[in-house]
Amino acid sequence: MLRLGLVVPFVLTVLAVVAPARPGGAADAAKEPSLKEALVANEKGAFEAFKQKNASTFNDYLADDFLGVDAGGVTRKAAQSEAMADTQLKDYALDDIKLVKATKNVGILTYKLTQHGTYKGDPIPATVHATSVWVKRGDKWLAVLHQETPARPTRSP
Repeated sequence: MLRLGLVVPFVLTVLAVVAPARPGGAADAAKEPSLKEALVANEKGAFEAFKQKNASTFNDYLADDFLGVDAGGVTRKAAQSEAMADTQLKDYALDDIKLVKATKNVGILTYKLTQHGTYKGDPIPATVHATSVWVKRGDKWLAVLHQETPARPTRSP
């Protein structure tokens, strides 16, 4: 019984030393951007395309079954592109970004979005809490859901 107690730690130690050295291991992973970096780059790419009113590029980030949710309700992919014509997005910033990796093919980003712009001449909410759900389909990450909740106004003391 004492021998078995020594064998298990020895095997675990050997596996810990040998496993990272296998082909396609840590060295290959270091060359690829992390999932968070990749999804944040996609998120910013979609925002930049929207800001520049580049519907083709913007739509490339969205799945065909995409849904957008905000104070105005639920919209589909086509409505998001149509809203682009009536939106003037001057600037935006994504802060406090967090990633939940739901599965190997589903990543959920949450962040604080600060933005300045107008929609049909009215100011858009300057600060919102946003969530985007990205799904890997084939070899491409696509947004299937984007949701924004206006932040509460800060109170002065």
